[in-house]
Amino acid sequence: MDKAEFLIPYQRDGYHDCDLPPHLDTLMAPARQWSAKMGELLYDRLDTGVDEAVAEPTLNRYAVWLTSQLRGLNDAVLVEKSKAGLRCNRELNFHRMSQAMFAEWHIALTPQLARSEEMSRHQAIRVSQYLLAEQGLGFYSYREKESSDAANYSYFDPARRNERLTQEALVTEFDTAEILLNIAQKHKGMTVLPAPAQFEHASVSHNADFIVLGDQDKVIGVQVKTHVRSDDTARYDPTRIILVDGEADFSNQIFRRTSRISSEKVIGWAGVICSHQVLAAKDVRRQIKELSEFGITPQRILAYRALARRQAGNFKSTIKTSTDIVEKRLMASLQR
Repeated sequence: MDKAEFLIPYQRDGYHDCDLPPHLDTLMAPARQWSAKMGELLYDRLDTGVDEAVAEPTLNRYAVWLTSQLRGLNDAVLVEKSKAGLRCNRELNFHRMSQAMFAEWHIALTPQLARSEEMSRHQAIRVSQYLLAEQGLGFYSYREKESSDAANYSYFDPARRNERLTQEALVTEFDTAEILLNIAQKHKGMTVLPAPAQFEHASVSHNADFIVLGDQDKVIGVQVKTHVRSDDTARYDPTRIILVDGEADFSNQIFRRTSRISSEKVIGWAGVICSHQVLAAKDVRRQIKELSEFGITPQRILAYRALARRQAGNFKSTIKTSTDIVEKRLMASLQR
């Protein structure tokens, strides 16, 4: 869809949801302000264009905030298991993914500056994919621990249902980012962005988790579901939003016991894509050399490769199949 037509249901003003307990409202205020600011820049990029002289210092300030504040904010939010706390956790995924995919923001908002940098497009994507996979593996590892026999399968306690649904949704978004970046590797001029507040919290027919910019000013939104239901298909505007189904598109299902007395059954289990993405680099020395340029130590890389092998080594990789499935749907929508 053309960018001007795509933009019609969205507004430039940031989304402000004050329906939080006071301590969470205060805690989340800077994160929400930055999401709104990035949304304004993206809106301008799709509308009349964005001034790189304005975008560049804003991106630099956002990068400083991500580096200095996001980890502490993330730690504070992860201990909040209330419904409001889980909503904050979901909101923070925009910033988690933006930090890993920061090169995408540079390409979208400061293309002249991005073209002048030494790092190649393909290298930037590989670095983003590794950083996304690290975060996805962090959630994956936590879930493995909480769903083990040693933990008495507490992850599946009915009282933790909302937490479990939130975890699956977050990790499915990381899986989806990996697949969308795989597609961007194949299509010159494509940029993948996590959706800021104005787009993520739009009307129920138009809210998106990702915004994909194609060439010739084409744009499409991507909404991620752990499992797409018939009412999801009916609800979303198919001209602006494509749906990604974690279970159907990524085979995010496994056989698993959910208690000491249960038999194994099929359950949704996101994150295998992230694990396989870490292991996709067969030349480990090259991976270490490339990532070390960005301050990622060899020890850290090898540790995450070992974790990925433990988490998903017994599962067949579906990265190619999943990429093909989503690519076909995405390109058809972009080219309308």
